[in-house]
Amino acid sequence: MSPAEMLTEAKRIHDGLAKQGILAIYGGGTGRRDKGHGFWLYRSSPESIARYEAARGWASLDDVGPCILNDGTASGNPAFHMAADAAKFLEDKARGLRD
Repeated sequence: MSPAEMLTEAKRIHDGLAKQGILAIYGGGTGRRDKGHGFWLYRSSPESIARYEAARGWASLDDVGPCILNDGTASGNPAFHMAADAAKFLEDKARGLRD
């Protein structure tokens, strides 16, 4: 996947999760295609997401909501969701399979 394709995928996942009340902060990827790319996910509200993004990430995450953890198998970090896992999270959330 090219860097441009990675960013297009990241935008789709980010925007879809935001509609579901999940702040997705993009990380990794374009320089490390061997490792992949993904997101830190936070349960939030549309208002908190808008405030955080308006501050261009310089706002405290304390007001956003709790980090959503996973088992850490794919990324090695339970707070980081690889892009494929974040896309699956989005699909599950849209189908009502996740809270």
